[in-house]
Amino acid sequence: MKILLYISSIVVFLFTGLFYFQENIFAEWRGHQLAYLRQLKQINQDSEHQEEENLSIKLQQIYLPEMNRIDRCVSCHVTIEDPRFADKKNPLKTHPGNYLEKHDPEKFGCTICHDGQGRAIVWDDVRADSKEKFWEKPIIKKPFLEANCFRCHVKPLSETPTYNRGKYLFETSGCLGCHKRDGRGGYLAAELRGLGDASVHQKYPTNSLDPKLLPKFNYNRNLAYIYESVRFPKAQPEDSVMFDFKLSHDDALALTVYLKSLTDHQPGVSKLPEEPQKPLTIHE
Repeated sequence: MKILLYISSIVVFLFTGLFYFQENIFAEWRGHQLAYLRQLKQINQDSEHQEEENLSIKLQQIYLPEMNRIDRCVSCHVTIEDPRFADKKNPLKTHPGNYLEKHDPEKFGCTICHDGQGRAIVWDDVRADSKEKFWEKPIIKKPFLEANCFRCHVKPLSETPTYNRGKYLFETSGCLGCHKRDGRGGYLAAELRGLGDASVHQKYPTNSLDPKLLPKFNYNRNLAYIYESVRFPKAQPEDSVMFDFKLSHDDALALTVYLKSLTDHQPGVSKLPEEPQKPLTIHE
């Protein structure tokens, strides 16, 4: 009995040590920060060496209680505001364009635009795509990223051409003859407000008319469902009375981006720009 107790104690000790090293010494974010320091040594001038010495390897996060967000993305993406890393590869790459000049990460965080699992510190968990089908907000990429601009902004922006096209199609194709948006419109079909928030528990694509639908949308089931609904309205339910507009792929994609923007989610009021409806001037 004592031998069994000793063996089990040793096993527990070894596993505890293994998890400690995995979570602290060999963590992904630690490796990226060490790589950042090594690259700094290569590109810094002699007068800037003090900067390297003052950098500490630690888990970083942006805490935004008003927005109910904790974003740890910056633990790996430590160079997003460092222009010297513009030609590097992710995660050690400067954020593209001049978006951060108008969207301070310390004020807005990361997931308000990019979605994903902000509290995660392992890439597979951050993107939350095919490996976890019940994660409701997997990381989102272009052109669908345009939809999230309208969590704050009100009017179409020159930087959101796909969204703008989708909004135009929605408002000129008679969609409000059946559907409601913000309580206004027809009564034959569902209210669309909040469609962009619909979880996998509520809406799921059938893939019946396009078996490769989910991979096309990076396993984002909400996006795939919206696209299927506008491109193949008879997919579900099969007796749907929705008119088939015979949309092209590009037009269906544009409508998907617009409908994805119809969300009940709003950031904290204190985080909104003074003029959120004012068009931005952002360079890619």
